[in-house]
Amino acid sequence: MKSIGFALLLSLTLSFSQATVVSRDTTNLSDDDNLGKGKELQSARGLKSGKSKQAKQPKQPKQPKPQEGFEMGMTKEIEGLWVGEEKFKDSDSEIYNYCSRALFNPTNEKNFLTWNAAYGSCEELNADALNGSINGTWFPSFDPSESYILQIHEKKCLNTEYCDYNVKSSGDFKGYQVTNKACGTHLKVDIINDNSYSCELYQMNLLKKDDEYKLVVILTYSSYEDGFDNYVCPQRPTFNTEDLLNDAVAEGVAQFVFQVGFDDQWNNITAWDCA
Repeated sequence: MKSIGFALLLSLTLSFSQATVVSRDTTNLSDDDNLGKGKELQSARGLKSGKSKQAKQPKQPKQPKPQEGFEMGMTKEIEGLWVGEEKFKDSDSEIYNYCSRALFNPTNEKNFLTWNAAYGSCEELNADALNGSINGTWFPSFDPSESYILQIHEKKCLNTEYCDYNVKSSGDFKGYQVTNKACGTHLKVDIINDNSYSCELYQMNLLKKDDEYKLVVILTYSSYEDGFDNYVCPQRPTFNTEDLLNDAVAEGVAQFVFQVGFDDQWNNITAWDCA
């Protein structure tokens, strides 16, 4: 997966009862005769069965079932627009750097994720995720082939033992202190590419410096095929290159800074699902 702006919101049987057909010659019947004859045939079918047939009730669609330990939906804390660094590992274990944006959109409980990526670091592309400022060269650098639309299907909170990544180890958040963390898992389906699914682990980090708060998420993702039953997930959320290389399942990692949300609850940890 390779996926600032401040206004990106995507809003992105009946069963018929089968009646026996009675063949009849209506060539020489008038319209009134046809109508009367039709009523006689309907009446005869009703008398033969002993009661008139009633239309069957439409079947209710089956509700999707989550995997064991999961719930349907997307976690509250991941909602919003995010920008930051991404590292992708190809099949030869080569690492590629991207400056990416991701919009986790809960509108109408559709839970869509749109992801766009531009090759190169955010510094090279003049995108400052921490301060929320960009240069116009970043958006034109987005690679159309690195654009994704996914739908988040299921969620699960992670145990604290998997929530131990030191977000300050990148050196990008000097002077900030981590006040709260939350970790979880999402299972997603690719809306554009057939038979493509992914598992994403995240570690949410609420940072504070003086009276200023920043929200930083660490993401690690993997992909799989043939449905949610076959899901495989990375070992843990990380942005460390060595961790990415040593995890046979992980395909990419990201360090994103929150830009704008769908409400004002982004730093309210009591509203988070996995705090």
